[in-house]
Amino acid sequence: MTQRILVDTYTEPGYEPIPSIRLSDEEYARSLQRFIGDCTDVVIIPKDKKVFLLAQRIVKPLQGWWWIGGGRIAGQTKSEAARANFRREAGLDLPEERFKLHASFEYLWKDRQQEPRDIGCHMVGWTHSVELTDEELRQMAEKGVDPKEYDAALGLQRFDRRRILSTPDLHPNIILLFDEIFPR
Repeated sequence: MTQRILVDTYTEPGYEPIPSIRLSDEEYARSLQRFIGDCTDVVIIPKDKKVFLLAQRIVKPLQGWWWIGGGRIAGQTKSEAARANFRREAGLDLPEERFKLHASFEYLWKDRQQEPRDIGCHMVGWTHSVELTDEELRQMAEKGVDPKEYDAALGLQRFDRRRILSTPDLHPNIILLFDEIFPR
């Protein structure tokens, strides 16, 4: 059976092409050990519920309600990176097979957190889901979200389809993924 993967490219209004630079052979070799230009994200789903748990990001390139995740380093598979990022962000060490890949989204952001901030960034996000038990959700709530990346006071919030559609400025990929995971 072939798994269907939802793929979409999003270009944020105002995005300008990122200026190219040439790296020395040494810099290029070192960059290949760390940067691969993509990230893995994980949307949390409470077991047997048709909701996403999202956190309010406070850093660029995306500020607003979002799933959790982070960068992928060279040598990691998508599922290894999803597991590692989830362990770091959520404080739970779950087996790789719990993370289900649903989509690859391409993002062209107009700015970013790091200097120089105004040249933007180009990212590919491999978006997974993980279904959590009530006990796992309790453990996550005790730890809380990373206050350097998310609004810790808000923590994780439940978003059903109605709330997703009624939340202003929510990224359109959230409803795309919701409808992919929970077909109507």
